[in-house]
Amino acid sequence: MFRIMRRFVALLAVWGAVCATAADASSAETPPIGTWDHLPTACYLDEVLPVVLRPVGGATGWSARLEPGAQSVPVEVAADAATCAVSVALPATAQALHLAGNGRAIALRLVTPGAGAALVLGPDHRLYQGADPAVLVLNRVEASEDRRWHWLQQADAGQPCRLRLAAPAVAWGDSPLVAQIVASQALKLKGEGVLIEISGLDRLVAWKHRAFRQVVAWLVADCFARGAARVALAEPVAPAVEVKALTALLAQVRDVATSYKLTTIPCGDLAREALWEIAPGVLGLTLNEAGRRERERLFAPMLAPEAAESLEKTK
Repeated sequence: MFRIMRRFVALLAVWGAVCATAADASSAETPPIGTWDHLPTACYLDEVLPVVLRPVGGATGWSARLEPGAQSVPVEVAADAATCAVSVALPATAQALHLAGNGRAIALRLVTPGAGAALVLGPDHRLYQGADPAVLVLNRVEASEDRRWHWLQQADAGQPCRLRLAAPAVAWGDSPLVAQIVASQALKLKGEGVLIEISGLDRLVAWKHRAFRQVVAWLVADCFARGAARVALAEPVAPAVEVKALTALLAQVRDVATSYKLTTIPCGDLAREALWEIAPGVLGLTLNEAGRRERERLFAPMLAPEAAESLEKTK
């Protein structure tokens, strides 16, 4: 009971931010094209991408095509003509899915690793590339079957990371991982190693485990595609009372690390509740000062000296 009360008090501390975020979301204008009833964050190439659009003015008369090649794609209109659904198998060359109807048109960008320039988070907290909604697409790499990434073992061995990609601060319920995808595009990668910190706060997001794996894998593959020589993953962590909520996401992070032959930093030692207390008996959502010091001690062997120095100067 005492632990539950501590969590409740910690939640109250962020309630004001939650309310502000909800107000901002409710005041955002509905896009003229309509709204998405279903739009995945990521999808594997050579698998089916399902999307459902609720267009302004109804779904009758809408059409879809896949680019490049202007391949026509069937559109299924709901019985009430309120939504149109498209399920399309994505070839390796897929770049965009175009939908049009009622004098309106929209291009859904299919963004492969290395092509994420101009990715942003929109007011609806979805990914956009420029003004167009975006879905991250990638080849699936399997630990037990795919051998294409085994050469990374040699590039990975013994090379410290000069760059560090922390998880950005986000509003309650938003995904730090998706925000990290956007932030990562600012990294200038020219043969450096990158340490990526996977946030434990993604346990508060309603992730499907497979989708979470896809996004982690896309972030890793994107760093390699843009010139990283090494990628290391710091595993997500939460206070000990919350560790079970991380079990499934932690398994996905480890599976990606195994598939891409990455080094991981186990962060279980940071779960001690003393490292999360923001007041006696009250746990915060992030590490306290003592916890941050312990985290830097844990990460230090993986970081190049200049990366550690740069980190200290930016605190």
